[in-house]
Amino acid sequence: MPSCEKNRRAPERACVGMRKPPARPALEYEVRFLHFDRADVLRRARALGAAARAERTLLINVTYWAVREEDARMTVRLRQAVSRDDGVRATLTVKLPGGAAGFEEEHEPAVSDSTQTAQILGMLGCRHRHTMVKFRDVVQVPGLGELALDSHPGLPPLLEVESPSLAKLQRLVRALGLVVPPPKDRLPSPSLLYAELYGVDAAKRDASGDLTFAHPSDLRRHITKNRAQFERVLAAQLKESNALMRRHRLLPPPASS
Repeated sequence: MPSCEKNRRAPERACVGMRKPPARPALEYEVRFLHFDRADVLRRARALGAAARAERTLLINVTYWAVREEDARMTVRLRQAVSRDDGVRATLTVKLPGGAAGFEEEHEPAVSDSTQTAQILGMLGCRHRHTMVKFRDVVQVPGLGELALDSHPGLPPLLEVESPSLAKLQRLVRALGLVVPPPKDRLPSPSLLYAELYGVDAAKRDASGDLTFAHPSDLRRHITKNRAQFERVLAAQLKESNALMRRHRLLPPPASS
């Protein structure tokens, strides 16, 4: 089952002699899929002009509680993106509740120092909520959008297709041999996949706190089936994650107190 949402990127400013007004923010539409044939999707993407190989990245997402109680639905996230060749990149993301058509509004500037940014968030009163870690493979499809294959702890990849317009999204999805689902069938989070594969109740999964390769919180306590598959997938993910962290001399991500 998939999900669709729209992200609003922060505008860029151009300064040549005098400051020009900010351009309109770019919009992105996305849809997610739980069940897909990875080899077939990548083959179809290459036929559309995509690169032969995906860029694999370790994403460390640290989410904070908003400062004010009335902002509880706002998401504040500090993300580190770690790749073998490109090193470490960091962004600060603020997601606002959906407006027209139920899509989220997102602002995501780059930051040069994630450690200092985390300290500033603490000084402003933002409290650490949870840490989530996953792998992401990204494939750019020229003129249409991009594919992201996310691997959450213990889970096989989840496919996310993004495009700058709804028309291009629908065209890209069809070209990949997939179908954009009706709103009632859209997937809001990977929680349903934990339930399907491992029998983990979605409510318990969402309340589990941190979810990293090294410490999958208390998720293990709620597994009712396919435990050996979960541990096998997790062990391979942890081995790859540790190798990247050592390569770039990174400290383990923060954990909830």
